[in-house]
Amino acid sequence: MDPSEHLRKDHDEGGFALLAVLLALGLLSLVVTQIAAAGRQEVRLAFARQQRAMLEAAADGGVQLALFHILQTGNGHWRDDGSWRPVPFDTDVRLAVSVTRMEGQVNPSGASQSLLVAMIRQCGMDATSAGNIASAIVAWRTPGAAVDALPAYRATGRSYGPRGTSFVSMADFSQVLGMTPTLAACLAPHLSFTQLADPSPTTTDAFVRAALRASADQEPKKDAVASGEALQGSGILRPVERRIDVVASSGAFRFHRIAIVDVTGRGESSSYVIRRWFSVVDGAGSENAIP
Repeated sequence: MDPSEHLRKDHDEGGFALLAVLLALGLLSLVVTQIAAAGRQEVRLAFARQQRAMLEAAADGGVQLALFHILQTGNGHWRDDGSWRPVPFDTDVRLAVSVTRMEGQVNPSGASQSLLVAMIRQCGMDATSAGNIASAIVAWRTPGAAVDALPAYRATGRSYGPRGTSFVSMADFSQVLGMTPTLAACLAPHLSFTQLADPSPTTTDAFVRAALRASADQEPKKDAVASGEALQGSGILRPVERRIDVVASSGAFRFHRIAIVDVTGRGESSSYVIRRWFSVVDGAGSENAIP
């Protein structure tokens, strides 16, 4: 073999070996980078889980604190007007609490057809469409009417129909014949599926007040008094539904807890029952601006 050819061969093999080494180093560097990135991601996830657990515990404590003050009399009593109240908690956690009396909302499972029509019309529907949708709402919750309405649902290709029972959620309510996503979104902030009492004509919800004025429901019920807590002449206290919103935040992390409670009386004779307890994404399910 020519010596020059031998040198070229050694040079080519050396270049290939160098390329292989560089490729191996590159792959090794990529693996190390991915492992480091995965480690950092795990650290971030662990920190996020820790923050959520801390904020969830703080928010749950805020609910209990709100219940304590709702049951108090005098200066210790917290108003249920929906306003946000900052609560001192911890140097690293900010806590804000809101208590809202739920008698300002409308339960579609018990609302009269005239009130439903008035609410739907306020969302921009014409009188005929509003009447048809209100009738469909009433039919959905009424056992006999639900059976009669079933063919209309089948005619539109729906595989479901009215159940003849009370509504339990917006998902349930949104299935009513004629209900559009836009109309459901318009009505949602003014509805409650747990509220037992009729909406108060003095509610702070302007939408509900206007609907009450436009319907035949604006007259106070005979068994209700201004306080909304006692049946007239009986001395018997009835529960009043309240919604407690608690937002706990720390840096970029936030946790929003909502509790729906029935509260009876105040002071030593008071009591409460928690009916629902859930968390939501910031802003969802809350009619008030979150601080």
